Amino acid sequence: MPTIGLDKVYVAELKDDIVDIGTEYEKPIPLVGAISAGVEHTSDSAVLDADDHQTDVFNNYGGTTVTLGLRDLTPAAACLLQGHKLSATGGVIRSAQDAAPYVALLYRAMRPDGTYQYCVLYKGKFKLVGRNSETKKKGGVTFQTPSLSADFIARDSDGQFEYYVNETEESKDEVAAWYDDVPEPTPA
Repeated sequence: MPTIGLDKVYVAELKDDIVDIGTEYEKPIPLVGAISAGVEHTSDSAVLDADDHQTDVFNNYGGTTVTLGLRDLTPAAACLLQGHKLSATGGVIRSAQDAAPYVALLYRAMRPDGTYQYCVLYKGKFKLVGRNSETKKKGGVTFQTPSLSADFIARDSDGQFEYYVNETEESKDEVAAWYDDVPEPTPA
């Protein structure tokens, strides 16, 4: 079923991602005004030829690119996503030494039947954000909103990179608590 909406975009800083031990995240915090979320997964493929025909295909996860459109990027969110510092007066101090932390990205997308699909990408870093400003024009105004991009990879601890679940009777407890912590599903 297709999706027709987007809301409740949250991020949570990844504190630990250790092989054979696990992951730990900070509490998810909301971003302001979700406009769009483009998620593109890449993979590398190899085909093996034997006995005069193709006998095997191997696909390898190659990462995920996210493009996120927001109504606003608050100073606190810019500092979290890009490793900047907040000034005493609430401004953003950007320096060449800033390092973006790894974060998880959580959001939900409405489906035509009124239910939601809930998604989490587990480990990514957001790139620097520029700004566009344009003069008001006679006869109309054009909004300039921030667009962020990020690269997501698989976690070191377990290789997981994404989890999504559709809102159903079976998943109602899971989706009700979706933003309390970064979801960690139990395999069937």
